[in-house]
Amino acid sequence: MSRNLCNGNICDRCSGNVHRTGEWKNGADFEEIRRTPYKEYLHQRFCYARCCRCGTPYLGWGEYQAGGDFTGEIIDLSFRSTFDDESYEDDQPMATIPTLNEEIEAAIAFESEAQEKGQ
Repeated sequence: MSRNLCNGNICDRCSGNVHRTGEWKNGADFEEIRRTPYKEYLHQRFCYARCCRCGTPYLGWGEYQAGGDFTGEIIDLSFRSTFDDESYEDDQPMATIPTLNEEIEAAIAFESEAQEKGQ
């Protein structure tokens, strides 16, 4: 089990881009982080974030440069309700988005059907 998804700012559900929806704060300011036994995250920077395609909620991890300066960019994600790489019911997408494979399969089926009809 891992705290983060290791996907940068890419949604685990639909591969959409995840954007910040709240202010950057210390981990201690988030109840989702305070209720875990992992106290080493209380002083790291996090923000609320959400996928722009499907609406899945996340906690965004702040990026630091080698010298310790905060960049203000999301470097990684955790599911919001669990502060983990494993989701819970509250971490479900707001919308259902077909995956790219489903879109490709639908396009191939449509094309095959059109060829059978001679169109």
